[in-house]
Amino acid sequence: MKLKLPNPGLDGRIPSHEDLERMDKEEAGDRPKWDNKVQYLLTCLGVCVGLGNVWRFPYLCQSHGGGAFMIPFLILLVLEGIPLVHLEFAIGQRLRKGSLGVWSSINPYLTGVGG
Repeated sequence: MKLKLPNPGLDGRIPSHEDLERMDKEEAGDRPKWDNKVQYLLTCLGVCVGLGNVWRFPYLCQSHGGGAFMIPFLILLVLEGIPLVHLEFAIGQRLRKGSLGVWSSINPYLTGVGG
C-alpha cells in the first residue's frame, strides 16, 4: 500500500517521476553535455559572479570601512548564499527550468527572484 499525501496546487506544476523518465528518454539526444566537471564548475561560478561584484565590491568595501565588512559578508555567504545557489540548481535540474522558472514554479509571487 502506497501512502499518497495531498499536494494542493503543485500537482499540475511539478511533473511526476514517470513524466520525468519519459521526458528524459525523449530529450536525451538533443541535450548538450558538459565535457568535464571543471567546465561545469567554472560555468556555475561565472553565472554567480558578475563583473559588478569583481570590480565594484572591493572598492566599496575599502571606501566604507575596509575589511571589517568582509567578516559578516563571508559568514552570510557561507550560511545563506551558497545554500540558496545549491537549492536553485537542484530544483532547476529536477524541474528542468532556469533560474526564473524555478522560483515561479515554487510560488508565482516569487517570479523574478532568480534574475
